[in-house]
Amino acid sequence: MVLIIGSWQYRPEFIKTAKISYNANETNTEQIGKLIYTDYFLPFQLSGIVLLVAMIGAILLTFRRRDNVKRQDILKQSSREREDSIVLVDVESNKGVKVND
Repeated sequence: MVLIIGSWQYRPEFIKTAKISYNANETNTEQIGKLIYTDYFLPFQLSGIVLLVAMIGAILLTFRRRDNVKRQDILKQSSREREDSIVLVDVESNKGVKVND
């Protein structure tokens, strides 16, 4: 960033938008694609590498093992049976429910 900002120089004469030439048969997407992959190819690829490294770093930070955190066991969840998760209790009428059982 310092290199890009530091190398930028103020231009006293800016190009007027009426003097910019473009091909009317091309869409904006095609023109931006040609500009990115011709004039700005290296900065575009470098920014992609920076974003890739940031994404990998974020993934690695979330996958580190911590002892006090509950984790899901997907194999255990998907292989459970109905008998393991549902318990039918036959409650007697007019007896109430024991809360601290």
